[in-house]
Amino acid sequence: MKKTLIVFGIALTSIVFVSLGEKSITSNGAPLGSTGAPIEHTCAKSGCHAGSGINSGIAQLTVDFNNGNLQYQPGQTYNIKVALSQPTIERFGFQVVAINDNDSTNAGTFVVTDSSRTQVLAGANEFEGRNYMTYRYPGTSPFSLGLGKWEFQWTAPSENVGSVTLYTAAVAANDDGTDLGDSVYTKQITLEPIPTGISETNNEIGISVYPNPAHERLMVNYQFAETGNSTIKLMDLRSSTIAKELSRFDHIGKQVAELNIKELSPGNYLLLVSKGSKQFTQKVVIY
Repeated sequence: MKKTLIVFGIALTSIVFVSLGEKSITSNGAPLGSTGAPIEHTCAKSGCHAGSGINSGIAQLTVDFNNGNLQYQPGQTYNIKVALSQPTIERFGFQVVAINDNDSTNAGTFVVTDSSRTQVLAGANEFEGRNYMTYRYPGTSPFSLGLGKWEFQWTAPSENVGSVTLYTAAVAANDDGTDLGDSVYTKQITLEPIPTGISETNNEIGISVYPNPAHERLMVNYQFAETGNSTIKLMDLRSSTIAKELSRFDHIGKQVAELNIKELSPGNYLLLVSKGSKQFTQKVVIY
């Protein structure tokens, strides 16, 4: 459908029904920017798919990346499966986008493996630079009774960009010829780069944060090669002030820290994790 692919980001489906005496379906792909990713909304609105809150229905949305292994290696291609199941539903849709958690830009490229049911659309205007995997009209038909399902691939960026998130949105439509009574679902999964050389030489694998963009809480993973006191700071880039600070004593090995960010204003922040003369940094977006 923190620092990893922010895996996939995944976008929303929108199937628009127009009543013209007899109902007819005119949609052939979700509107751009419908995944709920940063700067995007979903199709849970009048004129698209109104009538219920997001994720308030009984359907089950699943997004499988590489059989559940949420890691990526730069330049490699991975299989993705999106499925939305709800008994009696006969019309489904979806959209997915992959976003770099560091700067909210597009990450990697989607690859069509079933051209009859799926397609890739290029973003425009405020979504310029983003690429969306979505359905074709034949792909709105159930894969099997009560099941919308789509398979495609994603090729990771050519270099390690940190966390990548896949934002996915999907629709279970009642096929009544109106935009009312349809249900919208969203899901996000984050992909992390596979650790490379640095951990083999000095046992320091750097830093990763998730989710990114974050809201209410931020999880920080880091590792230094020695025991000692460490400091975690979250800097507000607008005011150059410390928004959050945490001091800890860490042993050798992977460490996990949680920051409560509920009271922080939306915007761009810089996370600094330091021990002695060593320091890791990571850009964080709070919404």
